[in-house]
Amino acid sequence: EDELLSAAVRELGEELKTTGCSTTLFDEQTHSSRVTHNYVGAGLSPTPSSLLTSPDPDLTRQLTSGWIVQLCYLDPVLLRSGQTYLICPIADDQGGIGGLWLHRPAEQIFAPFEIALVQQVALQCAIGLRQARFYWIAQQQVRELERLHLLKDDFLSTVSHELRTPLANMRMALYMLNLTSSPDKRQRYYEMAVSECARQTQLIEDLLSLQQLEAGHYESQILRFSLQELLSTLVDEFISELRAKEQTFQLDLLDTAPILNTDRPALERTLRELLDNAHKYASWGAEIRFQVMNIDEDIQFQISNPGVLPTPELPRLFDKFYRVPSSDRWRHRGTGLGLALVQHLVGTLKGQLWVTQEQGWIHFCCRIPKSVKAGNQ
Repeated sequence: EDELLSAAVRELGEELKTTGCSTTLFDEQTHSSRVTHNYVGAGLSPTPSSLLTSPDPDLTRQLTSGWIVQLCYLDPVLLRSGQTYLICPIADDQGGIGGLWLHRPAEQIFAPFEIALVQQVALQCAIGLRQARFYWIAQQQVRELERLHLLKDDFLSTVSHELRTPLANMRMALYMLNLTSSPDKRQRYYEMAVSECARQTQLIEDLLSLQQLEAGHYESQILRFSLQELLSTLVDEFISELRAKEQTFQLDLLDTAPILNTDRPALERTLRELLDNAHKYASWGAEIRFQVMNIDEDIQFQISNPGVLPTPELPRLFDKFYRVPSSDRWRHRGTGLGLALVQHLVGTLKGQLWVTQEQGWIHFCCRIPKSVKAGNQ
């Protein structure tokens, strides 16, 4: 666009021997225009910007409708002699894009053949601008397709790794189980096989659950239950996991836990995933915080862990298969599906999910209504 409009104002200004030539582009949202390029003859002043950016609705309507305007303008500040302006729209069959503004001394009006030349240049500018903008959109789409392609490759690599690892571990455990006669070792190999089987089952269930949620085939299970009872079970299980990394847990609950009427499995899965995410990505010996807040007709959960993420990464944490770049991509088990599932589940709960960070803490917040109606989501 810059090369095209720069060439247009320069060539028209020189060939038609104008005192100045400018281009403006329309802003459809504000219904105004802005000066983009200026050609000024030697020793002369540029076109008055107050005229070029005039929000006059009649003039804007004429330009966007394809009218060509020739007028005389007297600068009230400089009190110089009048200028003849030729204003030609840069427009095509899709509408107005901007305008070409040429000016000369008042006595030098633009002849019909000059107007025809300006009109032809304006049409070529419109075609060029459309092509430039279509090219820019196409490039954006190409970059997005490249990103999705890399994301797909990353997912296939991740899933392949996550599927192969438990299979290999199960084969080894079963093989050793067959070889050893020690009761203690047989028990240990048996538990290893069961654990790896559960890990692979969870991966497949995550993939199927996400597919159901995205396809709109998920059916809510609305139940009436005590939040206290749900959290009691969930927290007891979570605390036992923290011991493996010597992490501590700070729990801030309501004085009186409300009775909820919502999709209990979805809420339980949501909180479990958020707690597991905080535990998994917090450092050894870190503190995990879990706060429950009562906000009018809603209930809000905030799960926090120490850490700092690059700000551009925050909006992408809920993307499918996305992992924050790190030096060791296999350090934490998982496919990057957990938070994507959580986002969909919170949607079925008619709630909101967001993430913030401040002063070295990352906060995952989930706010849902205390009561929702049953129905397919």
